[in-house]
Amino acid sequence: MIEAADRAALFHNNAKATIEDAVAFYTSDTFRNAPNGLDIQLTQTEIDSIGAFLRVLNAGENIRQVRKRALFVENNRSDGNTNILTVAIADTQDALDVLTAKNLNPTARHDLATAKLTLQTAQANPDANRPAFIANALVWLDLAKTDLFTANPNNEF
Repeated sequence: MIEAADRAALFHNNAKATIEDAVAFYTSDTFRNAPNGLDIQLTQTEIDSIGAFLRVLNAGENIRQVRKRALFVENNRSDGNTNILTVAIADTQDALDVLTAKNLNPTARHDLATAKLTLQTAQANPDANRPAFIANALVWLDLAKTDLFTANPNNEF
Protein backbone atom coordinates (compact mmCIF):
# COMPACT_ATOMS: atom_id res chain seq x y z
CA MET A 1 0.00 0.00 0.00
CA ILE A 2 2.78 2.46 0.85
CA GLU A 3 4.38 2.15 -2.58
CA ALA A 4 1.04 2.40 -4.39
CA ALA A 5 0.98 6.21 -4.15
CA ASP A 6 3.82 6.54 -6.66
CA ARG A 7 3.24 3.41 -8.74
CA ALA A 8 0.34 4.34 -11.01
CA ALA A 9 -1.36 2.90 -12.92
CA LEU A 10 -2.95 0.77 -10.25
CA PHE A 11 -4.65 -2.62 -10.04
CA HIS A 12 -3.86 -5.66 -12.14
CA ASN A 13 -5.36 -4.06 -15.24
CA ASN A 14 -3.91 -0.57 -14.68
CA ALA A 15 -7.46 0.78 -14.47
CA LYS A 16 -6.83 3.51 -11.90
CA ALA A 17 -4.45 6.41 -12.47
CA THR A 18 -4.06 7.70 -8.90
CA ILE A 19 -4.21 6.41 -5.36
CA GLU A 20 -7.38 8.45 -4.86
CA ASP A 21 -8.97 6.71 -7.87
CA ALA A 22 -8.04 3.36 -6.34
CA VAL A 23 -9.59 4.28 -2.98
CA ALA A 24 -12.74 5.52 -4.75
CA PHE A 25 -13.09 2.15 -6.51
CA TYR A 26 -13.90 0.56 -3.16
CA THR A 27 -17.01 2.77 -2.93
CA SER A 28 -18.23 1.85 -6.42
CA ASP A 29 -21.14 -0.33 -7.46
CA THR A 30 -18.62 -2.60 -9.21
CA PHE A 31 -16.93 -3.37 -5.89
CA ARG A 32 -20.16 -3.39 -3.90
CA ASN A 33 -21.81 -5.89 -6.29
CA ALA A 34 -18.78 -8.18 -6.64
CA PRO A 35 -18.72 -11.56 -4.90
CA ASN A 36 -17.74 -10.81 -1.29
CA GLY A 37 -18.10 -7.09 -2.07
CA LEU A 38 -18.74 -4.59 0.69
CA ASP A 39 -20.86 -1.48 0.89
CA ILE A 40 -18.23 1.12 1.74
CA GLN A 41 -19.44 4.69 1.93
CA LEU A 42 -16.86 7.48 1.70
CA THR A 43 -17.26 11.10 0.74
CA GLN A 44 -14.87 12.67 -1.76
CA THR A 45 -13.23 14.49 1.15
CA GLU A 46 -12.65 11.16 2.93
CA ILE A 47 -11.28 9.60 -0.25
CA ASP A 48 -8.91 12.54 -0.67
CA SER A 49 -7.86 12.29 2.99
CA ILE A 50 -7.05 8.59 2.66
CA GLY A 51 -5.10 9.37 -0.50
CA ALA A 52 -3.19 12.14 1.29
CA PHE A 53 -2.41 9.78 4.16
CA LEU A 54 -1.04 7.17 1.75
CA ARG A 55 0.95 9.83 -0.12
CA VAL A 56 2.58 11.04 3.09
CA LEU A 57 3.41 7.47 4.10
CA ASN A 58 4.94 6.95 0.66
CA ALA A 59 7.04 10.10 0.99
CA GLY A 60 8.15 8.93 4.44
CA GLU A 61 9.23 5.58 3.03
CA ASN A 62 11.15 7.32 0.27
CA ILE A 63 12.89 9.49 2.88
CA ARG A 64 13.78 6.36 4.86
CA GLN A 65 15.32 4.75 1.79
CA VAL A 66 17.21 7.92 0.82
CA ARG A 67 18.58 8.27 4.37
CA LYS A 68 19.77 4.66 4.31
CA ARG A 69 21.61 5.21 1.04
CA ALA A 70 22.97 8.60 2.08
CA LEU A 71 24.34 7.19 5.33
CA PHE A 72 26.09 4.44 3.40
CA VAL A 73 27.68 6.96 1.04
CA GLU A 74 28.64 9.19 3.96
CA ASN A 75 30.42 6.34 5.75
CA ASN A 76 31.93 4.36 2.85
CA ARG A 77 34.23 5.42 0.06
CA SER A 78 33.48 3.50 -3.14
CA ASP A 79 33.25 3.95 -6.89
CA GLY A 80 29.70 2.58 -6.61
CA ASN A 81 28.55 5.56 -4.57
CA THR A 82 27.69 7.52 -7.71
CA ASN A 83 25.11 4.87 -8.61
CA ILE A 84 23.78 4.79 -5.05
CA LEU A 85 23.33 8.56 -5.16
CA THR A 86 21.50 8.25 -8.49
CA VAL A 87 18.92 6.01 -6.80
CA ALA A 88 18.74 8.29 -3.75
CA ILE A 89 18.11 11.31 -5.97
CA ALA A 90 15.37 9.43 -7.85
CA ASP A 91 13.71 8.40 -4.57
CA THR A 92 13.85 12.00 -3.36
CA GLN A 93 12.16 13.06 -6.59
CA ASP A 94 9.51 10.35 -6.07
CA ALA A 95 8.72 11.83 -2.64
CA LEU A 96 8.49 15.29 -4.17
CA ASP A 97 6.25 14.09 -6.99
CA VAL A 98 3.81 12.24 -4.75
CA LEU A 99 3.40 15.26 -2.45
CA THR A 100 3.32 17.83 -5.26
CA ALA A 101 0.55 15.98 -7.14
CA LYS A 102 -1.94 17.04 -4.45
CA ASN A 103 -0.08 20.13 -3.17
CA LEU A 104 0.65 18.46 0.16
CA ASN A 105 3.01 19.92 2.76
CA PRO A 106 4.89 22.72 0.98
CA THR A 107 7.43 22.92 3.81
CA ALA A 108 8.38 19.25 3.47
CA ARG A 109 8.57 19.69 -0.31
CA HIS A 110 11.00 22.59 0.15
CA ASP A 111 13.13 20.46 2.47
CA LEU A 112 13.09 17.56 0.01
CA ALA A 113 13.99 19.82 -2.92
CA THR A 114 16.94 21.16 -0.93
CA ALA A 115 18.01 17.63 0.02
CA LYS A 116 17.82 16.62 -3.64
CA LEU A 117 19.99 19.55 -4.72
CA THR A 118 22.50 18.69 -2.01
CA LEU A 119 22.59 15.05 -3.11
CA GLN A 120 23.12 16.17 -6.70
CA THR A 121 26.00 18.39 -5.55
CA ALA A 122 27.48 15.46 -3.64
CA GLN A 123 27.18 13.28 -6.73
CA ALA A 124 28.97 15.89 -8.86
CA ASN A 125 31.93 15.90 -6.48
CA PRO A 126 34.69 13.32 -6.07
CA ASP A 127 33.74 10.55 -3.65
CA ALA A 128 36.30 11.72 -1.08
CA ASN A 129 34.51 15.10 -0.82
CA ARG A 130 30.98 13.74 -0.51
CA PRO A 131 30.58 13.18 3.26
CA ALA A 132 30.12 16.89 4.06
CA PHE A 133 27.44 17.25 1.37
CA ILE A 134 25.74 14.07 2.53
CA ALA A 135 25.69 15.33 6.14
CA ASN A 136 23.91 18.45 4.89
CA ALA A 137 21.41 16.38 2.88
CA LEU A 138 20.67 14.29 5.96
CA VAL A 139 19.75 17.45 7.88
CA TRP A 140 17.26 18.41 5.16
CA LEU A 141 15.84 14.87 5.06
CA ASP A 142 15.34 14.98 8.84
CA LEU A 143 13.55 18.31 8.51
CA ALA A 144 11.27 16.87 5.81
CA LYS A 145 10.52 13.86 7.99
CA THR A 146 9.68 16.11 10.93
CA ASP A 147 7.42 18.22 8.71
CA LEU A 148 5.54 15.12 7.55
CA PHE A 149 5.26 13.34 10.88
CA THR A 150 4.59 15.24 14.07
CA ALA A 151 5.19 12.09 16.12
CA ASN A 152 7.44 9.13 15.39
CA PRO A 153 7.71 7.31 18.71
CA ASN A 154 9.62 4.28 17.40
CA ASN A 155 11.87 6.38 15.10
CA GLU A 156 10.85 4.14 12.21
CA PHE A 157 11.32 6.83 9.55
